[in-house]
Amino acid sequence: MRTRRDSAGQQHADASALRKHPAVAAYAVPPEGRIDTGKGAETARELREPLADALHGDPMEVAEMLRYTVGELGELITAAAMRVSDATAFSLWREGVEKPSRLQERKLRILYDATKRMSSVYDQDTTRRFFRIPNSDLGGRSPIAVLEEDTDIITARSVVMNAVDAFLS
Repeated sequence: MRTRRDSAGQQHADASALRKHPAVAAYAVPPEGRIDTGKGAETARELREPLADALHGDPMEVAEMLRYTVGELGELITAAAMRVSDATAFSLWREGVEKPSRLQERKLRILYDATKRMSSVYDQDTTRRFFRIPNSDLGGRSPIAVLEEDTDIITARSVVMNAVDAFLS
């Protein structure tokens, strides 16, 4: 394996050689590259999809997450984050008459987790303000805007939860 020395004389593995190493190559997947899994080639995004569903262990009921989140943030903030144009959908989801889309359910789960974390330290008004106000950790966007605009749910979860952690520290 090739190595290089930095200005301080420290020896480092050459990144291109490291990527070719069999142990590393098995884990190095380009974000939108094709991978042969033995069942046919799939994109990295398709392989990451199940990860987004399994990020929280046992799945929480939509109705329970919705009750808590709407109770803490209100219908308008929750609806904006989930891109729901009419909050009456919430009552249909709570009653089990309809289900949210997969993307909406994932966004609700992120919103629920972030709200739980914020509410454990701050009051309801501060928590609501946090979600609405532009945040420098989010490139000047509010957490609601990130959830509303982003469709890559893994990235959205990561940046929103990092912003929550930064706010709490």
